[in-house]
Formats: sequence, C-alpha cells, structure tokens
Amino acid sequence: RAFLEASNGNCKSKDSVDIVIKVGCHIQAPNAFTLNGDGINETFRIKGIENCPDAVVTIFNRWGHNIYKTHNYHLHEWDGKNYPEGTYYYVVKFGKKQERGEGHSGVIHLIK
Repeated sequence: RAFLEASNGNCKSKDSVDIVIKVGCHIQAPNAFTLNGDGINETFRIKGIENCPDAVVTIFNRWGHNIYKTHNYHLHEWDGKNYPEGTYYYVVKFGKKQERGEGHSGVIHLIK
C-alpha cells in the first residue's frame, strides 16, 4: 500500500493505493530424461512448476493419445516407467489461460 499526501497552503489531501504485482509462471522443461537407474534425470522434472499452483500438465504419446494428466505436477512427476522409449509431447496450461487454450508445450524424449 502506498500513501500520498499533498498540500497547497491550507488545503491538504491524503490518499492511498494498493499496489499489486503479478508474477507469471516461468518454467523450464527438459527435452529428455533417462530411466537407467543412476538416480539422475529419472523423471520428467519441470523446474519452476511448484510456483504455479494452478498448472495442469498433460502428456501425449506420438499418436496424440492423452497418457498422463495431473494438477500439482511437482508432487506427481511423470516417470514414464510404463511406456516404451520414444518421443512424447507435453502441454502445460496455467489458470484462466487453460480456458483459452494457452500454455507451454514441448517434446520429451524418454530414454531407457
């Protein structure tokens, strides 16, 4: 909240205003992850998604079939264990942008 006070001779005025800063969700998604048991890159980890509580993540196979969809993705990362090695596609949508079909999308290479 910001306060403003001005005066001109005997005339004085005061006012206040609330300042709201909106920060968008900025994510970074890898284009590949490996299920080779070394404990590194074992899931499709989207950095920054924990700061986007309304994000919905959907993953599709190469034929466009929805194979995975979740809210709270940072708690339920996709591990690809039940799927063959190959190329997959993801879409991340945020809040009201979901209704307009806006979001972030990309390709994932699952390597086993």
